[in-house]
Amino acid sequence: MKKNNLANALMVLAILAIFAFGLYFVADIKGWNTSSSDDNYMMDVVAQKGIANVERNAVSFRLEEGMKLEHGDIVQTQEGSQLTIGFQDVAIVSLASAEFKLSKEEGVTKIEIIQGHVLMSIDDTPFQFETKDHTFDVSNSIVSVQIQDGSSSISLFKGKIENEDVDLNTSDSLIVTQESTDIQQIDTSYYSDDFLNLLKKYDDLCISIQDIDEELQNRQELIENILINKNEDTEYIESSDTSDNESSADAIPNDTKKFVYIEIEAKTILNNRDKLEVGKDIYVPDDGIIVPLVKVEIEEKDTVMDILKKVCEVSGIPLEFSYFPIYESHYIESINNLYEFDCGQGSGWTYRVDGWKPNYGVSQYKLHGDEVITFSYTCDYGNDIQ
Repeated sequence: MKKNNLANALMVLAILAIFAFGLYFVADIKGWNTSSSDDNYMMDVVAQKGIANVERNAVSFRLEEGMKLEHGDIVQTQEGSQLTIGFQDVAIVSLASAEFKLSKEEGVTKIEIIQGHVLMSIDDTPFQFETKDHTFDVSNSIVSVQIQDGSSSISLFKGKIENEDVDLNTSDSLIVTQESTDIQQIDTSYYSDDFLNLLKKYDDLCISIQDIDEELQNRQELIENILINKNEDTEYIESSDTSDNESSADAIPNDTKKFVYIEIEAKTILNNRDKLEVGKDIYVPDDGIIVPLVKVEIEEKDTVMDILKKVCEVSGIPLEFSYFPIYESHYIESINNLYEFDCGQGSGWTYRVDGWKPNYGVSQYKLHGDEVITFSYTCDYGNDIQ
């Protein structure tokens, strides 16, 4: 009996030792014991949207807000994600499937940008960034680096940076391809909506908030123009009773163009983020509006489904659906990568026309003109939709 008790006690101690060793290993790898005074310390994860991972000592794990990054870490952000890291006077925002490596040499913080899009805001702290083609010492500057498909661009929104080969001043953009190297002026049309909105948070840039807003407004108007298919020329058709002797002035104007209005929103998710699948937050705009109310020209026999497909195609928004022959209608599975059940058991897409929720599918609702269509993501079987 005593032998059994001793064996059991030893087994418990062994399990506890294994557990303690495992916990220590995890804590060491994930930097739970790292402090800002440690030699290996580099930066803190300040904010995160979407999924970002770090590779440390050949082990990869997901980053979370509050974690500390160390010398030698390789950071990767998935498509559409946004990660903000920083320390002292340094802030780095990683966007668009970025990958970079952090290191520290002789008191200088370094970032080697391997691919993707990275925005850096540097004050007086000694800092250096490196691409395949160039290395720059940076201070008191805001600089954007994009690397993709063998080409790169380094754009300076504030300050001045230089190395042995290149001097860049505010508003300069260094474009490097396999064929050439060129310095151009920064062009806002080259940047995504998310990046331009991010720039609005910074002061004293070479482009103003007004310039950014105008660019974003122009993009929205371009989408609306495509959707509406604007044509100010009035079309004329001849009446069936018009004789050959009647002039064209007697022609009857055909002003039969019809329009509807449509918007796509996911505002309910804003109050249910705790239920949202990990990594899906990147598909939810800060205001919940995926497509603001736009005017769309319709054709005869157009349905709600036809208009939804047109808007998503023009706006570049992913749309997935299934067709059910028994109901002769489509079922909306996903809009903008937000699927049914992504935000709880009762979540998914629903639609209304003029405030009314039809009891039949989107392919069955035929439009006549002037309707207002709203696609909403619900987190509670539609009960949370006003």
